[in-house]
Amino acid sequence: AMRKVSVTSASGPAQRRGKRPDSANSDSGRDEHLPPVVTPGQESIHEFIASLSQGKAYKRVAHSVYTGNPEELQRATAAEKNFFTVDRGEATKSNKVSRVLKTRKQKVDIMMLLDTKMLPLVQAEFARHEAGLNLRQFVGTMLQAMSNTGNLSEPELISSLCELFKTVDIDNDGTMQWDELYSYLHQQGMAMTADVEEIRHYQSWPVLDLVNMEKRTDKLFGFPYTDWLASIETNGSVLRVYDFKRHQKLASLAHDAAILRTIHINERRLLGVSTCGHIKNIYIWDSNAAWESQGFSLLGRCKATVSQTALCYDGDNHLLFSGGVDGIIEAWDLTTNKDTKQYDSKFRMVGHKGMVTCLLACPALNGIFSGSLDTTIRLWDLDGGKHRKRYTGHAKGVLFLDYAPELRLLVSASAENEAFIWNPFLDRVMFKLEGHTAPLVGLHIVPNTAQLVTADRSGVLKVWDLRSCDDVQLLMCSRQLDTVTSFLTQPQYNRILCCHARTVQVFDFATSDNPELTDDTPIVAALYNELFSSFVTVSGGSVRHWDANTGRLLEVFREVTPSEVT
Repeated sequence: AMRKVSVTSASGPAQRRGKRPDSANSDSGRDEHLPPVVTPGQESIHEFIASLSQGKAYKRVAHSVYTGNPEELQRATAAEKNFFTVDRGEATKSNKVSRVLKTRKQKVDIMMLLDTKMLPLVQAEFARHEAGLNLRQFVGTMLQAMSNTGNLSEPELISSLCELFKTVDIDNDGTMQWDELYSYLHQQGMAMTADVEEIRHYQSWPVLDLVNMEKRTDKLFGFPYTDWLASIETNGSVLRVYDFKRHQKLASLAHDAAILRTIHINERRLLGVSTCGHIKNIYIWDSNAAWESQGFSLLGRCKATVSQTALCYDGDNHLLFSGGVDGIIEAWDLTTNKDTKQYDSKFRMVGHKGMVTCLLACPALNGIFSGSLDTTIRLWDLDGGKHRKRYTGHAKGVLFLDYAPELRLLVSASAENEAFIWNPFLDRVMFKLEGHTAPLVGLHIVPNTAQLVTADRSGVLKVWDLRSCDDVQLLMCSRQLDTVTSFLTQPQYNRILCCHARTVQVFDFATSDNPELTDDTPIVAALYNELFSSFVTVSGGSVRHWDANTGRLLEVFREVTPSEVT
């Protein structure tokens, strides 16, 4: 945790850059270049920070000052004297550098300790100091912006902030500008090394016609971590729930008005359905019995004043969040209806200037993201709904949101042909994922991976690696799906469903019963393409496309013929 602090005299860089030198720096005639031995308790944290900001050739060891061991402090101070020599006002490291005191260096992820609500205040502090913050000012400001200190003691946290200052101060002038810190946070957002699974490719299956559904199906809803799908007709008030795995109908749930949105709360086995028209309720159904094919029972209603167009759930606080056409977000307490059959609104979040189109609870940030037709994304506190941050960059209304907690990246899409990647700590777009030629109909981050899937109305799907922002696979829906109207996911199966009316095409992770072999059945043909350095293998009714240089499987075309290829 030791490093050299550059000496800055009154005639040094501070004057040349037009900065007013510190009073400590102007006292260049003193003979004492190193501080006296300080016993524990004589120096406060603030004095310690102040000592670091002075233009002296020393670096106080925080751990030594606060351990309460005078002998260790004496050895540390002696080591400092051997560590630095002073010559013509410039500190140079001696040859004994490798043999001096070695303190424990703890890797600290400052981004995880930062309170995102405090970043605007940090930026304001930088704005107050046009010349930038020196070390003392930076450490003091950042200490106030920390939401918690994790397992770090205060001296360890200060030492880490000093190391951060050294890392971010790229021009080594002893001050830090907001642009330097912003650039560092931006890079950190993309350089995170998370423990995620490798990128997996998808394989497509033949198109399914869900004949057990009503012929007039216009829209499908999916419920992640279940085998259920639900369908409605245009402006329909009846929600029909089906078991996709067992190919059977579970229930028809009638409502008093046209259905807008649905949500299934898996941990409590509740189904929420919002309606519009003359009655603007959110109906809460108990789905426990439905798991045994015994139907649903109505528990109660959330009575809203306007139509609710977006739904999400926070399991920690048992709150159902809904966004309305008026741009206001309501938090409904799902523990308050035992006698009245009605759920109460706990608090409201006001800020959007247009209809709320999507909501995403993010426990990792203790927040909830909202997207709106006003083209903005907002981040709110889960506790109390206080507004924390506003993200701008979309030209059209935001329709889809997802978050990768392992990489700390937010992904959004609007009625455009591209998806945006955001660092949630900042308010600017980091990257734009381009390549689609039609408006996006959905996006999905595969849990525990750096894998993003986007789909557009024309039936084109792209798989992206969020670590490099490269597209790693291109998938095409069958021509039987003229237009993709619903993009559904079943994360428990690593499955994606693209739907048009009741026609569904399924994409699963490419798997094999014999992963050490090319295919599970005998290969009848193998063709090499010299121009593209690739080859295809034919087995059963499937065709596989391979990279000849790496041996990597590029694409799988399942059941391309009704019988086996010979």
